[in-house]
Amino acid sequence: VEQKSSQPRNDPMLIDRERRDLFPKSNLFEGFIGDDYPLCVDLPDKDFLRKGATYRLLGSRSSPELQHDEAEWEENGVRLDLHQSSPLHTLLCAPGVSGVCTFPAKIILDENIVYDDSTKTGAEYEVDTIRSVRVHSDS
Repeated sequence: VEQKSSQPRNDPMLIDRERRDLFPKSNLFEGFIGDDYPLCVDLPDKDFLRKGATYRLLGSRSSPELQHDEAEWEENGVRLDLHQSSPLHTLLCAPGVSGVCTFPAKIILDENIVYDDSTKTGAEYEVDTIRSVRVHSDS
């Protein structure tokens, strides 16, 4: 049975962050959904430089598709600019034989990135977390 109305239909799957239920949801095993995930405060320092950290190429956009950020985040372009001397820049650039960046689509760190005293001045070493980074290529 269809109802004819001049008003647009509401999407029942639309989640409005301002109106969502903030209380935890129980799972089927006498716990709560998300209990097995660590809290952000429990993560190790500079976890984005540790083994297993994943970086995906987003192109020119600073936020992934289907991820909705606050409007001021998009306007300010919250991206961390990496200096070319940075070990993280070298890894994400992945220079080819000619020295030109190849920019792999996805990189998973297979070991911790070690910073010596000269590279600890990089922007990524001064922050607690990284949401997105900008990697420049000279070529």
